[in-house]
Amino acid sequence: MVLTDILPTRGWAQFEKTLFDRFAINSAVYDHSGTGVTGMPRWCNRLCPQIKANPDSLAAICAPANQHFMAQAQKTRKSVIGECDAGLIKISVPIFVDNKFMGTAGGCGRLPEGGTVETFLIAKTVGLSEAQVSGLCHGLGTISPKKTQEMKNFIETWIADRVDGRLKQSAESRQTSKMKTMKVAVTVWEGRISPVFDASRRLLIAEIEDDRVTDRSYVFFDPGRPGNLAKTLAMLDVPVLICGAVSQAPATSIVDGGITLIPFIAGEVDRVLQLYAKGSPLAPTFAMPGCHDETSNGGNPLH
Repeated sequence: MVLTDILPTRGWAQFEKTLFDRFAINSAVYDHSGTGVTGMPRWCNRLCPQIKANPDSLAAICAPANQHFMAQAQKTRKSVIGECDAGLIKISVPIFVDNKFMGTAGGCGRLPEGGTVETFLIAKTVGLSEAQVSGLCHGLGTISPKKTQEMKNFIETWIADRVDGRLKQSAESRQTSKMKTMKVAVTVWEGRISPVFDASRRLLIAEIEDDRVTDRSYVFFDPGRPGNLAKTLAMLDVPVLICGAVSQAPATSIVDGGITLIPFIAGEVDRVLQLYAKGSPLAPTFAMPGCHDETSNGGNPLH
């Protein structure tokens, strides 16, 4: 079991972007070995890329901090907040599922209020002068204890709501020999998955029991109001939506509404539902051309 069994890489990348946009921090998700999950760094300052690009400063500053914070988070099962040797804030939130340590989520790269950047150490390890390091620090954003706590709480809540609960639910389902009764919604157009969610109007609500579709009904919806769609599905006790191509805004709104989204699927509705009812991943069999990497990852949906 690894982090990409919980969410596909695309889902973790979106989470990192959310952290970056909301808290202006170098956001990252690491697996249990300390390896980044997405490989998509977002820098909140000009200093950190220079540190990480140099093997000496990486080994002297970043690597020890990552190892120490991850070890503490795993040992205490609590979020760890502190500073790296460069003097910048670092936060590490542990990800546990069924008592198994999966990795951490968090960020770094802002200066604590009242803090000081360790320009001498950085200059010595990066191979720059202190004046050059000071220049890289120009515009370095600060972060207050209150904002740091807010970020910690945000990450903890997101992990609990979007990861742990979903995985535990999936694990319980896998322990049974057959699927329990459930409902799934599918955007449809003339017997096929509607190719573009934003142009869809009609939903098929399928009830699945014992690996087969036992009932069907249809509802109409406005794709321009995805938040209302999520509420409607929740009221109908439909936790999953299968659709074709979907833009980022409605996808985020649907997922934020608590609905599991399986996007970029194409094909005949009956065949898609038959495979889904068996508990099998829809990708790559029904992945839209060119979208295999975004939708597969072992068949895991977006939460």
